[in-house]
Amino acid sequence: IHLGDNTVIVGIGERTNQAGLEKLQSLFSNFNFIGVEHPELHLDVLLTMVGDKIILADVTKLPKDFINFLSRMGIEIIVADPTEQHSLGCNVFAIENKKVIAAAENRITNERLKQHGIEVIEVSMPNLIKKGGGQRCMTCPTNRD
Repeated sequence: IHLGDNTVIVGIGERTNQAGLEKLQSLFSNFNFIGVEHPELHLDVLLTMVGDKIILADVTKLPKDFINFLSRMGIEIIVADPTEQHSLGCNVFAIENKKVIAAAENRITNERLKQHGIEVIEVSMPNLIKKGGGQRCMTCPTNRD
């Protein structure tokens, strides 16, 4: 997940290990890769950038030192409701700065986004959520200005 500038967050969990992180660092030396251990299949079910220096995160499943790192970087953290983690509350797709597509089923997290000035386009997708997918899962951002 691109954090900004040349910093990229890489999940260390079921899909990527320390060796994968080191391989990325060796291939792309102009980027700063930050490994974040987590218990989920993919990191984007626990955090997503929703605006310039604004992140949506389930802070209950992320390491405290990583949350502190984000704060030191000046990243505003919008805390997702942990009860909506199973319905992928954090797996929103930012289509613009402070504008996201989010599952309508995640009412509490969506309201928190709105309270922080994020425009939320809500789309009901119960069948996709049942299979473990979300808005961000359906995309592949490769370039950002």
